[in-house]
Amino acid sequence: MIKSSHSHPTAQAIYDRLKPEMPSLSLGNVYRNIAILLEEGRLQSGEFGNGTVRYDAIVEPHYHFVCERCGAVSDFAMPAQERYRLPGKTGKGCCR
Repeated sequence: MIKSSHSHPTAQAIYDRLKPEMPSLSLGNVYRNIAILLEEGRLQSGEFGNGTVRYDAIVEPHYHFVCERCGAVSDFAMPAQERYRLPGKTGKGCCR
């Protein structure tokens, strides 16, 4: 469900989506499976400003766009940089 979703769902949203198809599913089952997928590196988690953890099946480095109005999270198409350096900052002191 997470892999096919681009909405970066919460555990509750995953539970709500799967519960009608799996009546015996518990929220604990969802969290346990998420933990396994995180440990295996098949899933990543992120908190995007509102304190709610969301999950993403894209584990390669990438950016996110977060709507300040509704809180929706979507992937932002831009090559990921391993490290940004601010102009004038070389790590050798001021203005070098």
